[in-house]
Amino acid sequence: MAHYLFITWNGSGNQTPTLGAAQALRACGHDIAFAGYASQRERITRHGFRFTVLEKANAALHHATGGDFIATTLAGVWATAAHLDDVRDATARETPDVLVVDCLLFGALAAAELHHLPAVVLVHSAPGLQVPPEGPFEQLVLRDPVNTLRAAAGLAPVATMWENWAHFP
Repeated sequence: MAHYLFITWNGSGNQTPTLGAAQALRACGHDIAFAGYASQRERITRHGFRFTVLEKANAALHHATGGDFIATTLAGVWATAAHLDDVRDATARETPDVLVVDCLLFGALAAAELHHLPAVVLVHSAPGLQVPPEGPFEQLVLRDPVNTLRAAAGLAPVATMWENWAHFP
């Protein structure tokens, strides 16, 4: 059976569908582990899964300034360059066959792309419902920080956030 490593965070209603997918894979005999933020450890381990903290991203989240949710989440979760090292380190420890990456973790997706890691994108909410393609949230909030992150990783910029998913099934 395969070994899956879920790269996740605790937001946008993702935890219940993520845990459900992991439980379904485990019921089929697959080995499952998680890497995420310290605030998730108790909930994930309570379901019997191994859990590793994404140390650099967790620290970036706690040291993010700006005071508002969007700025903090961009700096520590959605577009953090810390995921580049954290995902590499987590895959070195866990040696998964497949990464299952939350659709909003653009740094983790960049790490998978950069290191040619086999990965799938877990889209836990209807695409476009919360963030319409090419809408103001994508264009004004996400695009520049995500492209700055991609440039730091030596990856090409994207015109839309959905292009981040195009590298993975």
